Amino acid sequence: MRYSESVEIYDESKIGRRIARGRSHSVYHYGDDEVIRFPRAERWLEWLLRDELNLRDRFKRDISVCEQYLRNYVLTTRVVESSKGEIATIQPYIKGHYLSKSDLRNEAVKAQFQDMVTRYETMLAAGYLVDLIGQGGVLRRRLSNVLVLPDGSLKLFDAGLADMRKISSSKCLARLIAKLVLKRQRSTLRFLLS
Repeated sequence: MRYSESVEIYDESKIGRRIARGRSHSVYHYGDDEVIRFPRAERWLEWLLRDELNLRDRFKRDISVCEQYLRNYVLTTRVVESSKGEIATIQPYIKGHYLSKSDLRNEAVKAQFQDMVTRYETMLAAGYLVDLIGQGGVLRRRLSNVLVLPDGSLKLFDAGLADMRKISSSKCLARLIAKLVLKRQRSTLRFLLS
């Protein structure tokens, strides 16, 4: 399946100050009410996974798959590129905090989270691993790729996937990383649901 089609060219003059620098993205204000995210780790992952998709198509595929399984929990994301062909994504600027166990005392948040986990498990059974824990969840038991917004809704803002169906045994390092992420994520989900 190919996802290539015309791609929006982003306006470099709308890029503001950097607001985050994570393991996989650098994030900047973009205009008044959006952010633009530039990939940092994806090129390395592209080489590691030896994916048949280019980076733009991979982003589009990942977003599409996450929207299919996680629906309204996925933050609206557009894949864009510079006039020089550098890939980025644009999302609405939102405020919130990482999902942690204390958030689940709120019954509405807990119900959404349980629904998200059910959808995540269906997604995993289909062969797709989405990173919910993120960088901030590696050492602390929280989901740093899932934000709790002020209205109590949950949003996944990083739709990067590991397509477990395509990580063959010849890609040992990729398989090892995916297994470690999956193990830590399962442990964190069990902790949050307990």
